Amino acid sequence: MTDTLTMQVYFELDAVWTDVTSDVISDARLDAVWGMSTNKPLDNLADIGQLSFTLKNNTGKYIPGGSAAVSGWDKGTKVKVVFTFLELTYVKFYGYVDKIRIDAGTQGERKVHVTCVDWLDHAAKYPLRNPAIEENKRADEALTTIVDAMPIQPLARDFDIGTNTFPLVFNSTTQKTRAYSEFAKLSASESGVIYM
Repeated sequence: MTDTLTMQVYFELDAVWTDVTSDVISDARLDAVWGMSTNKPLDNLADIGQLSFTLKNNTGKYIPGGSAAVSGWDKGTKVKVVFTFLELTYVKFYGYVDKIRIDAGTQGERKVHVTCVDWLDHAAKYPLRNPAIEENKRADEALTTIVDAMPIQPLARDFDIGTNTFPLVFNSTTQKTRAYSEFAKLSASESGVIYM
């Protein structure tokens, strides 16, 4: 048994999880943030998770649409980062490619800088578009209504049964209200947390 921590980066390319760890530049930073940013009472909704890393691109395989590009690679490609320690494996980040920045030039090592975000980014962008006002609902029921209506579903979800029953939910939403802001309101009202 080894006590060495290892990390693998996978892209879902053409519906197959492909290990691309050998293309991640190991001396560059792999930055990742997710979860609650503070432990203050009103910080009970996770921030949008973000992962950034740099890939080797000498052959042009990470230029979307390029002649040498890896099939299935583009913005929106699913990404996961897996850590293994003491022979146990944990998926520590699951999201999708949000931004791709390609270094220009033909000299030296060519690179692609990748930024990924998790599912909460969808919630921050998705407008609820005036859902019907509902009566006598718990927070878990309102969260289920919101998530069920979203075009992209999270990988998994598990809501505890809410403590409070709210006389009205969705009574203050507008055409522009985002799912994430409604999550914030529900988690503050219920004194619960919402995270990935």
